[in-house]
Amino acid sequence: GGGTEALNFYAPSGYVFESNAFTGNADGNYPPDNFFVDTYLQIGFRNFLAADFGLASDSPFKGRASDGGDPGADWDSVMAGVAGVRSH
Repeated sequence: GGGTEALNFYAPSGYVFESNAFTGNADGNYPPDNFFVDTYLQIGFRNFLAADFGLASDSPFKGRASDGGDPGADWDSVMAGVAGVRSH
């Protein structure tokens, strides 16, 4: 299974899973304190087609994570951490 069923199975002693943004028909599968939209276009990435997954300043989810930041990975920090990394 997935969603809440998987969270309950893999974290039986409890978990915090909130302020995440999901696309598609996920709202019935995850805890309610998350965000659910139909398509990735509604999330408001800076430039999805260029693989820039940071949130644009006008994203409806900007600053809406449980810690007051943006939901998901800190994209700028991730990109800084892998800058210059090459694969063979």
